Formats: sequence, C-alpha cells, structure tokens
Amino acid sequence: MQRFGILFTICLLAQAGFTQTVKPVSLTECYQWAEEAYPLGEKLPLLERAQDLRIEQIRSERMPSLDANFMAGFQSEVPHFPPELPSSISSLIDLPLYKAQLSVQAGYLIYDGGLTKARIAQEKTQLAADVQSVAVELNKLKESVNQLYFGILLLQEKNSILQTTLENLNTQRKRLEAGIRNGVVLPSAADQLDVEILKLQAQIAETQLTETGLRQQLADLTGKSQEELGQLVLPEFPTVEFPLPLQRPEFTWLDLQKESIAQREDLIQAARMPKVSAFAIGGLGYPNPLNFFDDGIAPYAQIGLQAKWTIYDWGKQKRDRELLGVQQLILDNQRDVLETNLNRADANFIQQIRSIEQLMDSDRQIADLQAKLLNTISVQMENGVATVTDYVLQANAETLARMQLKTHEVQLAQVKAGYWVHRGQ
Repeated sequence: MQRFGILFTICLLAQAGFTQTVKPVSLTECYQWAEEAYPLGEKLPLLERAQDLRIEQIRSERMPSLDANFMAGFQSEVPHFPPELPSSISSLIDLPLYKAQLSVQAGYLIYDGGLTKARIAQEKTQLAADVQSVAVELNKLKESVNQLYFGILLLQEKNSILQTTLENLNTQRKRLEAGIRNGVVLPSAADQLDVEILKLQAQIAETQLTETGLRQQLADLTGKSQEELGQLVLPEFPTVEFPLPLQRPEFTWLDLQKESIAQREDLIQAARMPKVSAFAIGGLGYPNPLNFFDDGIAPYAQIGLQAKWTIYDWGKQKRDRELLGVQQLILDNQRDVLETNLNRADANFIQQIRSIEQLMDSDRQIADLQAKLLNTISVQMENGVATVTDYVLQANAETLARMQLKTHEVQLAQVKAGYWVHRGQ
C-alpha cells in the first residue's frame, strides 16, 4: 500500500511538472477562440458578399438598357376616308387589317434625383448593422466561456492544494517511520496516515476527472484540444471606479439601426425628385407606325427625352417621414430599457465583489493561523506529545482554509469577469 501511495504521488508530481511547462492560457484568449470557432462567424463574409451583389444590382440599374420587341396582330377594322371624298384620294391609303412591328429600344437614365446614391449608402449602413448584430450574438459566448473557465480554474487550484497536502503527508509519513524505529511513535500511527493519504489520492483523482470533463466542454467551445488549453491563468482586473462605462455591442447596433432609418429620409427625398431619361427606338413595321400613308413594310426610328415627376402624392411622403420618426422612437425606447436593466443589475455585481473581498481578508488570516498550528502539531507529534489524529485533523483544517481562500479568489475573478462582460468591457 505504501509503495502504491509513493508511486501515485510520483505520477501526480510528474503530471504537475508537465502541466507547468505548458503555455498558460488567458481568459481573453478563450474569448477569442470561442468567437473564431462559433459557426456564426462564418456569416460575416456572406453578409459582405450579399451587400456587394445588391450594390452591383443597384448600379446596373443605371446602365443603358437595350430591349428587343416584336408585336403582331389582327384587327377587325382600319380607318377609312369618308365616301364623299373622291375615290382618287381614298385609294391612296389602304391600311391592312394585319400589322406587325419588330423594334429595338435603348434607354438611359440621365438623372435619378440621387436615388442610386441614397440606396448604396443605405446598403452600406445596413451591412454595418448586420455585422454588429453578429457581434451581439458572439458576445453572448463570453458567459459560457466564463462558466467553464472559472470552473476549471477552481478545480486546478483545488488539485494544487490537495497535491501539496499529499506531499506534506508523505513527508510526515517518512518522519513517523523514524519515530517508529526509535520506539517514540506507535506503528498504528503510520496506518492512520496511510488512510489519509489514500483518501487524498481519491479526492485528487475525482478532482482531475471532473476537471477533464469541463476541459473537454471548453475545448469544444473554443475549437481547441485539451492539450492546447494548457494551464488556465487567474485573470487580473484593473482597479476602477464603479460602475464601469456601458459599452455593450447592443448599443452600437441600436445606433447603426437609427442611422439606417435616418438615411431612409434621403431615399424618400430622392423618390420625389424628377427623373430624366433618354430613349431611342428603331425597327421595322407593317404598316409604318410613324407614317399613316405608308402601308407597306418600312423601317422607322425615334429618339427623345422623357421626364417624370410626381407632383402630388396624397401625403405619402409625409406619412413615410412620420413612420421613420416612430421607428427611431422605438429604438430609443429599446436603448432606454436595455440601459435600465443593465444598471439595475450593477448593484448585485458590486455587492458580490465587495463581500468576497472582505471574506478574503479573513481567509488569509485564518489560513496563516492554521498553517502555524499545523507546524506546531507536526513537531509535537514527532516528539510524541500530539497524536496522529490531532495532526490529521489540523492538516484537514489547514487544507480547508487554503481551499476557502482560493475558492474566494476564483469567485472574485469570476464575478469581476461577469461584471466586465455585463458592462461590455
């Protein structure tokens, strides 16, 4: 049993030594990896490509157009001259009941009132809003990362403390062997320590197993292997004035949405501006559509300018502007609600931070005193004054005190990390 305990300890120490050589991993790195590994990030290039296509489509609408047209038909009646006219005149025109036209028509929008420019600006602003909406969703990953990261960190600290306690018990076990040989300590004392060593080994194995499970979850979230995650580092936070400034990505998204709505004002204005375009038509017609007296197959052509201007729209433009104003008020309301909810949660975060900081002051004092008592009882046990039971009880108390301090250290960092994410820092 003793050999097994020593071998197990050597393996744990070797593992601890190996872990320390692995590159430390920070909380910020895990945030970045989680965002890179999340499938939603693949949406960004798709949004950009969709915007490029829409802008190309808008610009293509300003390019010259060229259309081919064909029309053929039959009509039951054609114009006739009055019978009072001499037959020599009426016989000059004999329009057929059948007619057909083949033409090519070209057009070019010379002036669109700034509509194309406004539409392109609208597309760019909307893309920025869409990209920011992705950032809002990716920011939510930080909460999941925090939960796993600090859970692993707490188990790391627990494992480190348990291993240190195990080393101390093994060292004390060797000292007892000397006391047993000298007849100062009873042999049963070594058995008592062996039992405690086995208990510690079981706790360490359980802790490591739980940590492995959490590491696998964090590895899945970040797209990294457990080996790449390495040794997680307790993050440090600067001393700041509470509350922290609000920098949540949702506020940027709301601002971009308001900007997009404001730019629609340009679209409304451009839609009311005059539109001027040039056109050209050429083709063959039977009969000639431009010459009433030509009843045969004849070529024809026509060029010109045309303009369109909506003079009165029955209040449509006014209602469109009012609708934009209402939509901006809705976004302002969303911003106020979000800011109110975030500020209401501040008190809970700040109270937790201050409470844990106070507890840590007591934890440090208790841990120092428990360590001193353990050293005292260790010496007493070697001299036969204290029993192994006394030493084991004090060793457990000292271990518990150190665990309590480390637990509060990790909890403080976790609450701060949550608060920083909560405020968008």
